[in-house]
Amino acid sequence: SNGPVGDFHVIMASAIDGNDSTASITVTLDLAGQTDVGIRFRHKEFGDEAHPEDGVFASENGVDWFRVLPLETSGSNYDWKALELDGAAAQFGLTYDSDFHIRFQWRDNFNLPTDGFAFDDIEIAPGVGVQPPPEPQPNLVALQAPLLWDRGFDGTGILIGNIDSGVWVTHPDLADRMWQNPGELGLTPGVDDDGNGFIDDIFGWDFINNTADPTSGDSHGTQSAGIAVGDGTAGQQTGMAPGATMVACEVSGETQYWAAQQYLLDVGVDVITSSYSYKWPTPRPDYHMHRQMCVMELAAGIIHANSIGNQGSILSTYPIPFNISTPGNCPAPFRYLEAEDGDATSVMGCGGITLPDDLPYTSSGRGPSAWDDILLYDAAYPWTQDPSWWDYPYGGFAGGSPGLMKPDVVTYTVNIQTTSIGSGYSTFGGTSAATPHLGGAMCLLRQAQPNADPRHLAAALMLTATDLGLPGKDTQYGAGKIQCLKAAKRLVVVAAFDDPTPTIGGNVTLNLYGPPNEPIYGFAAAGLLAVPGLNWNMADPYVFVGVFPLDANGEFELTVGLPNDPLLVDLDVWTQFGFEETGPSIWGTGPTLSVPERITPSL
Repeated sequence: SNGPVGDFHVIMASAIDGNDSTASITVTLDLAGQTDVGIRFRHKEFGDEAHPEDGVFASENGVDWFRVLPLETSGSNYDWKALELDGAAAQFGLTYDSDFHIRFQWRDNFNLPTDGFAFDDIEIAPGVGVQPPPEPQPNLVALQAPLLWDRGFDGTGILIGNIDSGVWVTHPDLADRMWQNPGELGLTPGVDDDGNGFIDDIFGWDFINNTADPTSGDSHGTQSAGIAVGDGTAGQQTGMAPGATMVACEVSGETQYWAAQQYLLDVGVDVITSSYSYKWPTPRPDYHMHRQMCVMELAAGIIHANSIGNQGSILSTYPIPFNISTPGNCPAPFRYLEAEDGDATSVMGCGGITLPDDLPYTSSGRGPSAWDDILLYDAAYPWTQDPSWWDYPYGGFAGGSPGLMKPDVVTYTVNIQTTSIGSGYSTFGGTSAATPHLGGAMCLLRQAQPNADPRHLAAALMLTATDLGLPGKDTQYGAGKIQCLKAAKRLVVVAAFDDPTPTIGGNVTLNLYGPPNEPIYGFAAAGLLAVPGLNWNMADPYVFVGVFPLDANGEFELTVGLPNDPLLVDLDVWTQFGFEETGPSIWGTGPTLSVPERITPSL
């Protein structure tokens, strides 16, 4: 009733109002031979006056006590207190022995809530005498990001590009997360040392003003950056991937956006997150150029999280099938439904839900999206189209065809705590806030399984999402709310064909990746069970195709000869691989299954 936060909670107060009282708890420890001893705990004060008896005390003999940490003025909320005890003990001439005493003490004259102390989460041990890292924001917890941090995956080594309004690169939570271009750092100011056409591009590039400083007075990009990679240095843990490194690109119009995509490809990013998008009807976006750029990203192995707009509740002005803004309307790397027969790009479009009840963010963009002749919708549409990308038709505003199911997944928005201009924090919303959650999750998965291609990452995120709407993928929630740990477990084993459309009569190479020296079991089917939360995805009838022993590096390569049979042309063949985890593992025990991998033989 008085706000305990951990497993071991104690309160101290006067049993009788008006009676002056002192209360304490004493811990006796064997500290003989120990060094770097610290004390860390949470403390809450209930309106006390200050007394010299309020504090943490130390003693060698239990008789002579020395106050090593005053607690005369504390806050009315639980605050972390930390003390490196070695220095304090030396100050009072104390020596660690096998009978060392630590006392937590209060004095005053009223009961709670007028007076009193509360203590919680007390730790006394080597190495704990510093403030703990800030607790992750609840939106990160609900998406399982901290569960991957605990397993050693915080995005370290992953390079993520942020296409937005710029980033306040000196914010304490972002300063250590910013890319430091090795080709320019510490070299000649004013000279394009790395010869990439961008002078002194240390952190990225401002494509609006054509300068090397992507810092902006517009907080939008700093807020999205904090959700993706904010590391908590200033006191609040806001980032999904607090170990990842970010390249900042400041943009406004479409041509600047495309230039930023090309720049990030040249830099060699693993992931792109962008909370910028372009909307029908004014001005008409160049949809096919956006798709071309995202096809290029996919070919480079980049996966891209993008916002989808906040016009879902104003469909009269922003009608379906163009309510999903571009490039968030581009096809995802993984073909989720059998009805989706078109090509793929790098992009996963991200919608929004709210905390804590996973309710829909009503303004989130609504699908489906159209990839057919835009002249059906606007006879004056000015941009060039590629008819080969009329592969997800909707059939005009009257509909008639399914179009492309969007969004792909959802994450959290509305009052999301994140970094702001300067050194502080602010709240952020819209699908702009939802998207960097997905971008950060992609960083975590990329680190957890470096051999995963964008299609594997997208499949893992969609097939393990918590289904919130109609069964399967729908036009409000997509496949559902992402779950990072569950997605990572589906990437412990990865199967990758080197050519998704091999010719009949030829060969295709299958590469398997997983735990070293494990036997991996393989299965194949002509159909896919694409149901969120369902780990087994082979539709019946499926066939067993063999056991494949991974080597000491966790790899196996197999050349598969395709029969020269015309009946195989355009036939989707899905495969899935797995093993039984029996020993100690960060992923737990039991069957571990890959995401499905598809090949479609061609002539």
